[in-house]
Amino acid sequence: MLKTEIGALGEDKAVNFLKSKSFEIIDKNYKALPYGEIDLIALDDQTLVFVEVKYRKSVKFGTTEEMISISKQKKIINTAQIFLQQNESFSNYECRFDVIAITNNEINWIRAAFNSN
Repeated sequence: MLKTEIGALGEDKAVNFLKSKSFEIIDKNYKALPYGEIDLIALDDQTLVFVEVKYRKSVKFGTTEEMISISKQKKIINTAQIFLQQNESFSNYECRFDVIAITNNEINWIRAAFNSN
């Protein structure tokens, strides 16, 4: 299975998980080059949630959560700022940065995994 196929599989699992929690999916794989990409953007009531999805088959080389470096967090934050500039209808929403870490079929949802400060 290719890396992109594995990533898409993880994102599909994350979408289904969030929908089961009554989230509305706004966008998938939002890109703002050269800054980066956000895997999922969703609404949780009146909160706009930017979601990084990490999928691994095992923890042999570390946990999935450990894959979100400070550098990656900054890229996600910068990309989120561009999304908000381009989508003014969301400018008054609270924002949150979540991580959904999937190892095999186990989903670990980390709400407010990091912030823009």
